[in-house]
Amino acid sequence: MVGSVIGEVGSLPAIYKALKISFKIIRKNKVRQSKRNTKVNIIQVGELVLININSTSTLGVIMKIDYSSVFIYLNTPICSSLRTKVTVSKFIDQKWRIIIWGSLVNGLRIVPF
Repeated sequence: MVGSVIGEVGSLPAIYKALKISFKIIRKNKVRQSKRNTKVNIIQVGELVLININSTSTLGVIMKIDYSSVFIYLNTPICSSLRTKVTVSKFIDQKWRIIIWGSLVNGLRIVPF
């Protein structure tokens, strides 16, 4: 039950299985040289990323990238309201590094039973 949210039906924000995030790139990570002298791209389709939203962290896979938005499919559903701040981290040189931040625009909702 860790990370679960309990409340009356209709009183909690929506539950999302996939997120559409309008994002901004953190400039120092735009193209960075790793310790092994390999170039690191910011984000690519099919890449595993760590999502932090409110106090919840979950893994997700990038499904689609537009000019200013990214669509991420989550491993664990997240309960959050729209326009909530989100950070997306990538595993670089044995550490999770924040590469983009933004806000929740839309997503694939799950209907509670």
